[in-house]
Amino acid sequence: MHTNSAKQGWNHFLHTHDDYPAFHAGFLVLTLLIAALFNLGMFALLIAVHMGLDYVKYTERHGFATRKAMVGVLSESIIDITLLMVGLVFAVYLHHSAGLIAASGLLRAGGYSARAFGIVLPKLEVLYHFCDTLMNPQEHMDHFDEEVRARWTMAMTIAVCAVVSCVLLLLIAPSILSINALETGSIIVHQLTPWNF
Repeated sequence: MHTNSAKQGWNHFLHTHDDYPAFHAGFLVLTLLIAALFNLGMFALLIAVHMGLDYVKYTERHGFATRKAMVGVLSESIIDITLLMVGLVFAVYLHHSAGLIAASGLLRAGGYSARAFGIVLPKLEVLYHFCDTLMNPQEHMDHFDEEVRARWTMAMTIAVCAVVSCVLLLLIAPSILSINALETGSIIVHQLTPWNF
């Protein structure tokens, strides 16, 4: 009897949670804390899980061939991948400049702001997108854009160009920052290992 009322209460909350301002405030605070605490690797893992879910959606739910399904997966995840790459670029470039940032209080404040903008905001967006998928799984599984089948959109093209630019910035980081490639690689591996905090 008690489990029945608890289940009904939970179902009621699931259907009406968007109506509660306290839920949105709590969700925002929790999302901000998670984005600040976890590194980019955890968010890369979330993107990979989301891409796996999208692959199942396109192949099993909508009957796409593997090639079309991969285009659909890429089209849904390209913004998250772009944000992850932007965060990684900021992590590499701000990591090396930590000594410079520590030299002055004003530079330190600017460094924290740049870090928040360049690393935490992309993580927030990735986490929000992932949580939105988890909170509305049926809607996510049923929805797909018709444009996925036809051609790439301008936004997708811009996102792919941004990813390529981020990869180039990471490749040339050792020469720009005057550090060796092993140090840059170490920063990237540390950032992309999900269990490093």
